[in-house]
Amino acid sequence: MLIAPCSTVAAFPLDEARPREERVLRVNGRDRDYNDQLFWAGLATLPSLPATSVPIGLNGQGLPLGVQVIAGAWEDRTALAAAAIEALRPATWPPGFA
Repeated sequence: MLIAPCSTVAAFPLDEARPREERVLRVNGRDRDYNDQLFWAGLATLPSLPATSVPIGLNGQGLPLGVQVIAGAWEDRTALAAAAIEALRPATWPPGFA
């Protein structure tokens, strides 16, 4: 079992004004290639491992943050069971979603 970020940053506004290859995201005060955010998704998808995203709270701007629970090959139920532990905590909703 592996717990990893879902993305390099919290939720961000969609930039459709520029082609995808020209888009950038600010991460820790530096502009990064827009496609860098796909790294964490590839951690589970490239080796075809089961994964479940779990909300873990909100950042300082009130945007949702999450982690992915990644299990071993063919261990889909293990990933789901581990992610279900989140159901024991009360949900925290971003502003405007409650």
